[in-house]
Amino acid sequence: MVKKYKIFDDNLQLIKEINTLPKQMFIRWLTIFLFCSIFPFLAGYYISKSKYNQECIVTEKEYVVLTGHKSKPTEKGVKQAIKDLNIKFPHIVFAQIVCESSGKNGKLFSSGIAIENDNLFGMKFAMSRIRTAKGVQNNHAYYDSWYDSILDYAFWQATYASKVKDEEEYLDLICSVYNTAAPNYRNTIKSIAEKHRSSFKN
Repeated sequence: MVKKYKIFDDNLQLIKEINTLPKQMFIRWLTIFLFCSIFPFLAGYYISKSKYNQECIVTEKEYVVLTGHKSKPTEKGVKQAIKDLNIKFPHIVFAQIVCESSGKNGKLFSSGIAIENDNLFGMKFAMSRIRTAKGVQNNHAYYDSWYDSILDYAFWQATYASKVKDEEEYLDLICSVYNTAAPNYRNTIKSIAEKHRSSFKN
């Protein structure tokens, strides 16, 4: 039995269709197989009641939760996650993602940490606050999904930036935290943020 997932973003735009056998379904069918092996006369009845090629319509976040599969981040999906989590200064936060997750080729979400750790911010493993990171890998925090890395950033922001009043003060904060960044880090963030400011309105 295979479930067909139609995955939509929050604007109901189809992202992709996937045929998959989630872990929960595998365990279920293994249990049914063992049961029917013991009581074979029930097998035909159960199969006759089964529905094949079930179609599930879910959002990208729900798909990750339901199946455990890791979806790849997209610019649209990441921006929507930032909005959904009500993260302050979202255009600046996305600019950080651009800087921290882009690989040497300049492609978004292509850095080693972004791919191997699902870490879009280059976050370190937090020791003294609520976190979603699972542990340390490549000297950085790693996550079950890219969405969890954004959620972890939201926890960081709620912990350390709750009293920040404006963008300049927020830039001061992130530049003090990312103190190993290049000297022009602040100007780079500001430049990228301005390009994406309009996409976070409304």
